[in-house]
Amino acid sequence: MNNISDISKYVGIRFLEHGRSMHSCDCWGLVYLYYKHELGVDLPLLKSYPHTKARPEIAGIIEAEKLNWSKVDKSENIKDGDVIVLNISGFPAHVGICVGRGRMLHAYQGTDSCIESFTGPRWKNRIEGVYRYE
Repeated sequence: MNNISDISKYVGIRFLEHGRSMHSCDCWGLVYLYYKHELGVDLPLLKSYPHTKARPEIAGIIEAEKLNWSKVDKSENIKDGDVIVLNISGFPAHVGICVGRGRMLHAYQGTDSCIESFTGPRWKNRIEGVYRYE
């Protein structure tokens, strides 16, 4: 996978529901952009906003699309580029891209995209799963 310096161009993108551009994106949009631009992989687009209970769970989309994903045991070495699925309000509804040393790149409602620890108090108990694109 790419190193942290390659990831820096994805930091500071304005949050926008359904955004899929380098100017504005939501959490899945950021994963979509990274995988498209850095790995040449076209991921499916979500049809509804990730934080609504009416939409399919993000983890379900990863698994249901039968893409080349494998679920990574959280106790294994998580690698750069792995997608981490996080629980928001009781269901898996947020994603980030692992960028090393227990950190993720993500876009969260109300903030620009940023790099933040997923092992710190805000996120560590919200991890639902980690997925690796093979």
